[in-house]
Amino acid sequence: MAKVTAWLITVIGVFMILGLVGIPGFSWGDMWVQWVLALLVAAVGVTKLIRNYGKRRRR
Repeated sequence: MAKVTAWLITVIGVFMILGLVGIPGFSWGDMWVQWVLALLVAAVGVTKLIRNYGKRRRR
């Protein structure tokens, strides 16, 4: 489930960034707030992906 959550957060972050570069998507608040939130969501998603796929778990 952690991997699914990580992918979901990453995809949401990417969609938010795409909306800021001109592809229709979200439109809310000041421009700097949009960039900060979009980059923060994408960073959290990538961090979760690295954590989930980066280390091998022993069984």
